[in-house]
Amino acid sequence: MAVFLSVLMMFVSCSQYDRDFEQTQNISEKAKIFAKGDMESTLRTNLFSYVDDYLKSTTKLIALLEAQDDIDPLRVMEALKVSGATNYEEIEHTLRLNNVKQVDTFIELFNEMEADKDRFLEVNPSIRTISQEQIEEEISAYTLSKVHIGGGDPVGGGPCEDEYDSDMNSCHFNLALSAGASVALGIISGGIGGLFSGTMAMVVWTGCIGEAWDDMQNCLN
Repeated sequence: MAVFLSVLMMFVSCSQYDRDFEQTQNISEKAKIFAKGDMESTLRTNLFSYVDDYLKSTTKLIALLEAQDDIDPLRVMEALKVSGATNYEEIEHTLRLNNVKQVDTFIELFNEMEADKDRFLEVNPSIRTISQEQIEEEISAYTLSKVHIGGGDPVGGGPCEDEYDSDMNSCHFNLALSAGASVALGIISGGIGGLFSGTMAMVVWTGCIGEAWDDMQNCLN
């Protein structure tokens, strides 16, 4: 739980976000190393700002689910995805079936994410002229840069620590790919499926880094 909370603070902490915005240009430049396409700089900056809001919101959703001891966040998100819910009434029904207690708060967060997406599309209509593949590349590159900056330097120092660093890199890479696909899907399709997939990706990521930490501790002991 301690590892999980520290991960959430990386995305939710206001002071951390202030630092992130100050680093936006540096992160953007680093992201360009990974992305192959050529996206107009203002559009790229606005896209990355939207991704920041998206990751922050999904983190709040996970924290809400994690606070309820009698449910599994991943199973809840899988249930939402499998349900094929296309509106908030169907989302609410699925959440109640899976014993989620703070359904109203959950729906409010989803509404905020939808509003963020709508505002982004309204201000940046040219994003619709960009291929889904390029949008995925840009978002994946930015997410990978962001988690590496926020996650600190590699531990190193021995075989256990080296394996931990390798596992963490895998966790970060998989999150970046999933986030890219999920956010791009939401932008292109306009549906809510990307919200489910993105939150699932964050749940899997937090579990992945928790396992990496536990494995290193077991190795050291």
